[in-house]
Amino acid sequence: MLDLARRGARAPLARDWLDLFARHPADNAADPQTARQAHDLYRDFLTTCREREQMSFLQPGRFLNRGQAADTSVLWFCPVPLPVDAQPRPGSLAALMETRFETYKRVIVRPFFEQLARDVDRQIVLVDVLRALNAGEEAFTDQRLALDIILAVFRFGRRNLLRLLFGARIDRVLFAATKADHVPALQRDHLEALMANLVEAPTLRAKAADARVAATSLASIRCTKTIPT
Repeated sequence: MLDLARRGARAPLARDWLDLFARHPADNAADPQTARQAHDLYRDFLTTCREREQMSFLQPGRFLNRGQAADTSVLWFCPVPLPVDAQPRPGSLAALMETRFETYKRVIVRPFFEQLARDVDRQIVLVDVLRALNAGEEAFTDQRLALDIILAVFRFGRRNLLRLLFGARIDRVLFAATKADHVPALQRDHLEALMANLVEAPTLRAKAADARVAATSLASIRCTKTIPT
């Protein structure tokens, strides 16, 4: 996220957040007030990336959709700039952020995936392809990156007895481009082809694990009908 924030359309939007670390280096002594301010600026940055530039890869996603976290203070962290391969100094702002991030993973992320993966062997991935396409090349490329990285955490594979015993795997996946009613009927095959192209890397991983994969387009309006002009 730090690398992405320093280039392209994200760079000017990240200025306030990164300027804070110029004034309060991450190796300084931990200060909860500075940490909260950094979190708020980072969350504002993610929100602006989504609303102004239509970006998709915005992590952690919980910053934009807090869900039902009982203690929101578990979310008061953000990425911090450190030298390559440097370890946070004990008692530093970076160490505080790292501790909160590990707590977030343990309290929110891990239970979510454990519940999601417990009995799931079918998955439908809904993608607003048209939104990213209309927003321009950078937004479209960012959507591809988001899909590739997010889907990398899912376990694909053909359902069998051993996998039932040692953990469920997703053996059928449907990638669906939404808002098909915004596209003329004659062009919907192109929308489906675009959907398939966006998820080419996850599709190859799923097929390598013997999962069944398909791409399609759909509309939430049941009565969608093409009217000749």
